[in-house]
Amino acid sequence: MEIAEQASGTVAVLALSGHLLEDGTCPPGVVSERVERLTAGGKTLVVLDLAGLDGIDAMGIGEIAGAYRRARSHGADLKLINPRPRVDRLLSVTKLRTMIDVWDLPEVEPRPPAYHPAAPGALRV
Repeated sequence: MEIAEQASGTVAVLALSGHLLEDGTCPPGVVSERVERLTAGGKTLVVLDLAGLDGIDAMGIGEIAGAYRRARSHGADLKLINPRPRVDRLLSVTKLRTMIDVWDLPEVEPRPPAYHPAAPGALRV
């Protein structure tokens, strides 16, 4: 499993990809420990983007629940976005969907980088 992190101000987004399974490929506690570090460092909202999560099992559900508990222990909040249908079913069956807000956000087309003219006095070639 891979975790890509983006942060801005008091918000952090962790994009999970791969498998969150108890098969030895994902060390236990990896998601909840990352959330712990972020919230202890002052982040008040952590968003787990589940769009790239291909597989999840009971250990993965436990990871998400543990991440939620750790965020709340620091006075922060945890939200989930874009779960795939199979992951969403497990969130519903385990009642995590009643505890944690789950948002389905539309994918946004990447925008080209904004043009920033050179600073005054900069060398232009």
